[in-house]
Amino acid sequence: MPQLHIVHVVGSADRSGAGVAASVCELCSAISGQARVTLVAGTDGGPRYPVADRVRQLLCPKSPWMGRYRRFAATLNQALAEGADLVHVHGLWMPEMHLACRAARKRNIPYLISAHGMLMPWAFQYKQWKKFLPWRCYQQSDLRRAAAVVANSASEASAIRAFGFPNETLTIPHGIHLPHRELLRNGIAPRQVVFLGRLHPIKGLMNLVDAWALVRPAGWQLVLAGPDEGGFQSILMDRIQQHKITESVSFAGALDDAHKWVLLQRADLAVLPSFTENFGLVVLEALACGVPVITTKGTPWAAVVERGCGWWVDVGVPSLAAVLREATGLSDQARQQMGRCGYELVRDAFTWDRVAREILANYERLKGIHHNPNLNPAPNPLRADSD
Repeated sequence: MPQLHIVHVVGSADRSGAGVAASVCELCSAISGQARVTLVAGTDGGPRYPVADRVRQLLCPKSPWMGRYRRFAATLNQALAEGADLVHVHGLWMPEMHLACRAARKRNIPYLISAHGMLMPWAFQYKQWKKFLPWRCYQQSDLRRAAAVVANSASEASAIRAFGFPNETLTIPHGIHLPHRELLRNGIAPRQVVFLGRLHPIKGLMNLVDAWALVRPAGWQLVLAGPDEGGFQSILMDRIQQHKITESVSFAGALDDAHKWVLLQRADLAVLPSFTENFGLVVLEALACGVPVITTKGTPWAAVVERGCGWWVDVGVPSLAAVLREATGLSDQARQQMGRCGYELVRDAFTWDRVAREILANYERLKGIHHNPNLNPAPNPLRADSD
């Protein structure tokens, strides 16, 4: 059987593209051993996320808006003229993503859209005035005419279905490459609770700072790592000073991949106190390092409780304070056992090998449905929560 040719389209493959760019590059690499993969992406010339040598990259340099639009269209046509079987579009709102959907329809090629959290209620409503025209002009239509819309979690899939799109919703998680496993720091003072992500109000960091001030665990340090967005770090620093906890809270700034993994592998606990997340990749990364996780019910991570590798609590200061008091009060051995359970969860369900097999099976199935519309579009056999 000839290999599928999948064209992936994303606004940017640069590191400035953050989580979406990283996820797309890793997905392309993961499936490239079993499919022919072309990546069409924008770039501003900065550092890019790596992809496997087997992935063909067609990059569109940054240029004035109309020039970039035309260049992106020409690059897409070049990729699709080579006989693509499916087009996988990543993200919403950008005109370039609409170009990809329109080009696929013109050539009668089925396409999927990964929403990457952009249809979650909070994200959809954020700066909604900027999304009104794209939604009315093309985005809603592109979603309705897609072969499937891809979510990363069951909660994101529910949010997508709430829009009433008639097509299929697939639930496929992010994958991860398991790092070399290291033991937890096991009580080397000061023990560390690590937050890793954007310094943004949606991450619930003000709640975390207030909860930390209530608990003030002796011998512990709270480390906030990640890029500052919109000057929110200065607001957090003001609150930290008001609570007089500057000696136990530190900022690590934006980290490259190597330093990110070092930070996680040395952590005693990881925390993600977000109001909402479609997935929360840092939870997966922390568990892969054998680090127990504290997160909120605004994230889709009930599994950390089910598998005994963390806490899943209500959003808010009281619940965060209670769980911080419990987690920092455990013995190092108890936390290490929870870390082992987290590592096993990732190994069993979230490696890229497993995720790649799942998404390739869906690519094959959707291609078959497109070429034979009389086929019954049965539920995804690999995901019980898919339509």
